[in-house]
Amino acid sequence: IRTQFYDKNSNIDSLSYKERMCVMSCDDRIAKYIKGVDMRASKLPNLNIFFDFETNTKFETEDNKVIHKAYMVCWLAEIPNKKDFSDFDVEHAVGEYCAKEMFKFCANKYGKDYSLTFIAHNCGYDYRFCRQFCYNNTFIQQGHSLICGSGTIYDNNNRAITINFKDSYKMISTPLRKFFKMFKLEVFKEYIPYEMYSTENVEKIFLDVIEVDNYLDTKENSETFYENCLKWKCYNRKQTKVDIIKYSLKYCELDCLVLQKGYSSFRDSVSEISKICNKLGDKLNLDPINIDNFYTISSVAIKIHELDGCFDGCFRLSGIPREFHQKCVVGGRTMTRENKKIIATARKVTDPNHRHYGKTQYIDDFDSVSNYTSAMTRIEGFIKGIPLVIPTLKYENTNELIKALDKLSNNSHYFLHIKILKVGVHRQFPCISVHNEATGVRDFTDYVEGEEVYCDKTMIKDWIEFHKIEVELIRGYYYNQGYNNQVNITQNTLFNKRLEEKKNKNPIQEVYKLILNSSYGKTLENAHEDETKFINVKDRDKFISRNYNFIKSIKEIDGKVIEVKQYKPIDNHFNDVQQGVYILGMS
Repeated sequence: IRTQFYDKNSNIDSLSYKERMCVMSCDDRIAKYIKGVDMRASKLPNLNIFFDFETNTKFETEDNKVIHKAYMVCWLAEIPNKKDFSDFDVEHAVGEYCAKEMFKFCANKYGKDYSLTFIAHNCGYDYRFCRQFCYNNTFIQQGHSLICGSGTIYDNNNRAITINFKDSYKMISTPLRKFFKMFKLEVFKEYIPYEMYSTENVEKIFLDVIEVDNYLDTKENSETFYENCLKWKCYNRKQTKVDIIKYSLKYCELDCLVLQKGYSSFRDSVSEISKICNKLGDKLNLDPINIDNFYTISSVAIKIHELDGCFDGCFRLSGIPREFHQKCVVGGRTMTRENKKIIATARKVTDPNHRHYGKTQYIDDFDSVSNYTSAMTRIEGFIKGIPLVIPTLKYENTNELIKALDKLSNNSHYFLHIKILKVGVHRQFPCISVHNEATGVRDFTDYVEGEEVYCDKTMIKDWIEFHKIEVELIRGYYYNQGYNNQVNITQNTLFNKRLEEKKNKNPIQEVYKLILNSSYGKTLENAHEDETKFINVKDRDKFISRNYNFIKSIKEIDGKVIEVKQYKPIDNHFNDVQQGVYILGMS
């Protein structure tokens, strides 16, 4: 796992591990957090710059490939201690080099006094228009979306300034158009006909009203567009032409304002919530959580649980024990009865008390409320202690094996690699599942005699109860320090507080909801397996000769810049996988 070949061999030869390298205590993770807070406090204060590009989506290259090309950018610097911002605080630049102008402006005006963080909603899209004007670009992705990135810009004195990029959507996973309702912001009618902004039309600047009509798809959108034209003074004197650049400028300015106000409101709400669940934080005299120090909502959610004492006595895992526990992860069951195809016939709902009365319905919709939240209140707590290798046990049958494991673990938890010898009862919706190596899909089936599977205590006891299985133990880990039940208290506190705020129609209830839904996911966080760098074409050969062993792919961007994806060793990746598996097993 220190090399780029970590995923080429999934076999684990031995479960023994070095404790100092593979486990991290709660005290260590809190100390790491405090160290990070102290380091940030010793540097320049952070300045958030909210930005948004307007693009021409009809720009065609010589080989007829349609690409997006930025013609405008707006940005809003969130100056510390300034409370209210308006469109007068939004700066802008227009033209092919608008991103370069933004960086030059910010470097000269703010670079000396602040550490700059550029924030956009769905930043991965906006970042592509920035990278050619930054140096030493590096960023981390999740799939195709950007989590965070960094680069270097220069001011007029040629002083290098490191900047960071952040995707606000990873923190507030709600479209920008819904911020008005979510944060109770002043509402304006949001509409822009993107199809109108072709290369040709952008160069014209002014379009005849008759020509504009061709791009307005509905009567409602047409009314909104022309109302905004009047309000934003986008007409010529005779009102026969529209300045489409001015229109998009006002639209872009408002997007920056909405993002800043929503982000600021969200930051205040998280700070308020972290004061409620701050058992350990109060003891250590820590400040409330500031989302400026985090990149994702799941990181915020898990930190709230940490500071409320949910992980006291618990350990994060890395290396061999993490890899073994990861094999026990089983996601939600997605299947039809007996995995057979079903033809759903439509029916009209005739029950006047039914919420879909009068509608045509194909399949009944039963959706559990706060599935993972309820699981986290039903588990005995987070598993305490470090994983210990299960020794050789004597047993005659599966029931004796379970008794021996319960005794060994002091009725705490265990994670097993077993071979299923017999399935006594078959179900139409089985609890058992196996990973199909050929298809890469997890199959929920109980025809698994002879199969080797991974499971935890909750899973194997369900299988014994509902399928009457007989198994042979191959190997596994056990814990013998019991459980920390603070997570039950924290989840109930957050859930009940959300119900209270929802009843009062307080927008903070949406923040509670995001935190409740995100707290579980971080426990199973995968390692970021690669990182992306951008280098100048002239440095290509030198970079390859020095890093060839870790290069995953190389792609030329625009003739000047090359995108290089590199493998990252994952030997220092820690997570709380044992807690995540326990939650999944209970959900």
